[in-house]
Amino acid sequence: MGYYTYYSLEVDPDTAIPDIVEALKNNPGLADTNLYGYALDWGNPYDGMIPPLDNAKWYEHNENMLILSKLFPQVLFTLSGEGEESGDLWRTKYQDGKLATVLAETYWAEFPPLEEPKPQQNKTLFDLVIEPQKTKIELGD
Repeated sequence: MGYYTYYSLEVDPDTAIPDIVEALKNNPGLADTNLYGYALDWGNPYDGMIPPLDNAKWYEHNENMLILSKLFPQVLFTLSGEGEESGDLWRTKYQDGKLATVLAETYWAEFPPLEEPKPQQNKTLFDLVIEPQKTKIELGD
């Protein structure tokens, strides 16, 4: 079974993407990974966008991205993930064999003070749509 995650990757500068795809094709250590298969979907020729990796089981993403970041030390990679469980959101940056991860923080904003509903908030769809049209028709006659 396993755990599925939706991944998206940003590369800065993005002009390095064609070189990255070529390096992945020629690197035996990455040829059998999800990263390699993912890179093949980036487009041939590269069209300026990296499509997301939907519903993947890419357990070795940190290991793969660290290797890639060592191959391209001048490039900043940002991998974002959204797991199948609610609230499983994270983002990891990689550069020159180093990484930093942050988890999304969800919070509820404070409620404004309670107040009486305004009359127009209680209007029905009929009041908002039909009545104004009826008034226009009566005025036009």
